[in-house]
Amino acid sequence: RESKSHAFVPIMEGCNQFCAYCVVPTARGREVSRSFEEIVCEVKELSKRGYQKITLLGQNVNAYGKDLKLKDNFARLLKEIHQIQEIEKISFLTSNPWDLNDEIIEAISLPRIDRYLHLPVQSGDDEILKRMNRPYKIKDYLQLVEKIRKKIPDVRIGTDIIVGFPGETEKQFKNTIALCQRIGFVKAYVAMYSPRLGTAAFKLKDDVSHQEKRRRWKILDDLIN
Repeated sequence: RESKSHAFVPIMEGCNQFCAYCVVPTARGREVSRSFEEIVCEVKELSKRGYQKITLLGQNVNAYGKDLKLKDNFARLLKEIHQIQEIEKISFLTSNPWDLNDEIIEAISLPRIDRYLHLPVQSGDDEILKRMNRPYKIKDYLQLVEKIRKKIPDVRIGTDIIVGFPGETEKQFKNTIALCQRIGFVKAYVAMYSPRLGTAAFKLKDDVSHQEKRRRWKILDDLIN
């Protein structure tokens, strides 16, 4: 609980994607969702106790419900919580591009859903994304952002970016700069790549120097934040 008016509610845990740099699938396991009814009951109880803002949490929050093989998916969950009038603001972390479908975009256009959307891109270069095992290309990400902005004109988009991933060239880094300039992120969590034991990328040569990673980090941080 963050404050007397803002509560964090975990709705699922784990991830099925196995991005090359990430330990979550190993450390937290595959995606497991809480029951729809349990989450809604918890939010209703929180509203009765005076909480007015709810943040729904998950490593891949918009994949909620897929493992349950039910109609109780993330879009329906947002709509159900939105009907609880005492809750004035609903936000969620962290969403990923591959699970953000039209139904979810429709749901997050509701008036009391937070207009900040965190949508990690990680790199602006297709080859680096492929090496990271991210299941989309930059054109897909751009099309998704365009679709979101068409439906929700006042949306504010933030992101996560990793600089200095193994093999990242200056040209590939400049592709990331160009993407950031084109989209106009309002916030970015920029990380310098570091090898993590148990990840696929751990086997790759960490060939971008710390000084170069730091330089790239500063360029993006100054540009966005």
